[in-house]
Amino acid sequence: MSRIDRAFASPACHRQFPDMVLTRFSRGLSNHCQLVLGPTTQNWGWKPFRFFNGWVYHLRFMKDSEEFWRESCRQFPGRFSLVEKLSYVAIKLRGWNKMVFGNEDNR
Repeated sequence: MSRIDRAFASPACHRQFPDMVLTRFSRGLSNHCQLVLGPTTQNWGWKPFRFFNGWVYHLRFMKDSEEFWRESCRQFPGRFSLVEKLSYVAIKLRGWNKMVFGNEDNR
């Protein structure tokens, strides 16, 4: 445990919350730096769907996205399930993006 960690939490606190860390951000223009006491990993919940323009230049994008749509129509037949179909396609496109371009979260 570093000296800065001991200044903000006692050993008893570390036993109670073993995954807590103290993160120091850069000073920037000020002579002070921001300190954040929090868990080592944070789950921010569900990420909104993002369309990346670079996808359209990939050779397989149109064929794969059309296939994802056809799969969604088989999974959710009927015209009243548009939200489910779009959610299905979004999940498939996220997986496609990780498979083709790699996992951007690890970069």
